[in-house]
Amino acid sequence: MVKKIALYVIIALVVLACDENGGDYVLNPNNIAGEIISQEVTLGDTTDTYYLNGELIVGYGGTLNIKPGTKIIVKGGTPSYIAVERGGKIYADGDPDGDGGSDPKPIVFTSDMKTAGSWGGLVICGKAPTNLMDETGDFVQAEVTGLNYGGDDGGDNSGIISYVRVEYSGYSYNDDKQFNGFSFFGVGRGTTVDHICSYSSDDDGVEFFGGNVNAYYVASINSNDDGIDFTDGWQGNGAYWYSYNSAKSGIEGSNNASDGNADPITTFHLSNATVYKMGERPWYLKEGSGTQIVDNLIIGGMADNAGYPYFYYEKNDIYTIARVAKDKIQFDNVRFINRGEGNDTDASGSIDIIKNDNAIGAGTWADGDTTLAPSWLEGWSYPED
Repeated sequence: MVKKIALYVIIALVVLACDENGGDYVLNPNNIAGEIISQEVTLGDTTDTYYLNGELIVGYGGTLNIKPGTKIIVKGGTPSYIAVERGGKIYADGDPDGDGGSDPKPIVFTSDMKTAGSWGGLVICGKAPTNLMDETGDFVQAEVTGLNYGGDDGGDNSGIISYVRVEYSGYSYNDDKQFNGFSFFGVGRGTTVDHICSYSSDDDGVEFFGGNVNAYYVASINSNDDGIDFTDGWQGNGAYWYSYNSAKSGIEGSNNASDGNADPITTFHLSNATVYKMGERPWYLKEGSGTQIVDNLIIGGMADNAGYPYFYYEKNDIYTIARVAKDKIQFDNVRFINRGEGNDTDASGSIDIIKNDNAIGAGTWADGDTTLAPSWLEGWSYPED
């Protein structure tokens, strides 16, 4: 009996210890895969390089802190990814000054294979509204992780993502199930998103699926699909966006694939953007589009005789056409640059384009820089090797 009592005491102590620690995730720098639940984990205390082979999920009540200058190297050729669930938080807060030095110290998520699509990407799931609902009218499942997202908390806070670069992401399960560089699913406006860069994603660089998070200083470079995409009732503001060398659209904005008039309606205000060098449909107004008000834009670099206007919508997209007629879609202070031969049409239909040859877009670029990369990208947005 004494032995049994002692055993019960030990078990109780172990359970209490787990409760106090908030879970049983153990940080292993050689593979940080696992699930962080009701626990706080920090990367960057003892080393600045970590490895991932599998899934790292920040669950409900969990917190992942990542210090400036930290690098996470993911096993290439795998669907490995990092995701934050509803109710979890990530504080990936890079340093723009390098602790007072001359160079920024970004946080970098990369792969040991320097090829697009070699791993998943960064996925954030929040509690903010979306115009997609499941059969219960409650949550939606993210297409690549199966995690729930959405809700009615517009002020939801998933943490901070600042001075973060995601490289070589976009792993594809099939044509309908692909990761992006950054995927924001129902993320609320309490979340801070600024100075993020997707480099060489095999799908979209950055995509917003509903929610109402605001996003500033956003870059997508060398995406094999769209540069920056928003859909499913995203209601956010943006400023200083740079989309460069995307295989398809530079910017793609839609409301809902099944119902172009689904509520809440995508409502998007953007100032100061450069969209340059794209494969097709430079700015694609899609599936109802929603309200899109854009001011101070540089756009250009489409291949010769591409066959699309720079601002494009489908002829049968009745909801986009209606919103154009009601001035819900406006582009002010637009500067076309290096349009490409044969690309003489500004826009589909009667989209309101107000031109300004002095527009500076996302910011000034160095003389001779054919990418038009604004100066705020310097020192943190491109791979080191």
